[in-house]
Amino acid sequence: MVKLFCSIERVFNPDKLSSNMKKITLRIPKRKVRTALKLLKDNNIKNFIELSHKGRAKIEIITSDATAEKTAAMMKDGLGIGKSLEEGLIEISDTTVYSPYIQEKEADHLMEKVIDTKIKEFSRLDNHFVIFSILSSIIATIGILLGSELILIGSMLVSPLMLPMMSTSFSVVSRKTSTLKHALKTELAGIFIIFIVTAVTAFIIPGNGSLSSLIVRASYSHVYIPLAIVLGIVAAYSFATDKVRNLTGVAISVSLLPPLVVSVILTMVGQFSSAIQAMTVFVVNALGIHMSSIAVFMYLKAKAPEWYKFRGL
Repeated sequence: MVKLFCSIERVFNPDKLSSNMKKITLRIPKRKVRTALKLLKDNNIKNFIELSHKGRAKIEIITSDATAEKTAAMMKDGLGIGKSLEEGLIEISDTTVYSPYIQEKEADHLMEKVIDTKIKEFSRLDNHFVIFSILSSIIATIGILLGSELILIGSMLVSPLMLPMMSTSFSVVSRKTSTLKHALKTELAGIFIIFIVTAVTAFIIPGNGSLSSLIVRASYSHVYIPLAIVLGIVAAYSFATDKVRNLTGVAISVSLLPPLVVSVILTMVGQFSSAIQAMTVFVVNALGIHMSSIAVFMYLKAKAPEWYKFRGL
């Protein structure tokens, strides 16, 4: 925690004027973490870091000498600490924070603002998302009907579906309910757009696709499960390290768009069994990406809070 403040201070204040502060360390069961975070939010306490290990959690709070005892007492009463060791412990110790303290807080708030803006941008159902979803669906449908892999790859480069998927996964971990609703809405809207546009495009350009090749594309294999998990990990790390351009490569590798398009075309020609297989491929890929990316975000938040907070989301 001290290293975190020191690193910020070097940017804003090279003279390093230090002041003594108090560090309150809470060691509590994980079941009490949500209550603890609510207490901190309700009392407008923002200078803390949450750490987790197995069944217990540790929260470190930086506060002034004048408010340390009051803050500790508030957390003790609110969490029921003191009844037994199983209910948790509170420790108060001296620490050093480098001045100017207010600038460090401003840097923290600025970073949080940038992160929130990024998440909201990726979860927004706006004209750009709708237009690119429509265009990618048309390109993918034409590519499949013509049997052109190059056209199909081009459609996956255009498809924006991966962005709300990452926003959904991160919102689950960060417990941003409002953002989660928007991200899920955008993700489902993208899938719906693909269905409708594919059906219209396939109706306008009928009879050009090879039924046998479509059925081959729809075949399901268990290999898709580990592939989706690995690609979900890559996507989450790309998202957390601000390498969003890598998500395009992930979208191509995991093939989110083609199985959706193939399932619609096969449904239109009455091949319902193969259409279900194609849809299964998409569902497995999507769930694998969501589950593995959620696991990565949880790991980054629990094991590397400083890196997670200032390098990622």
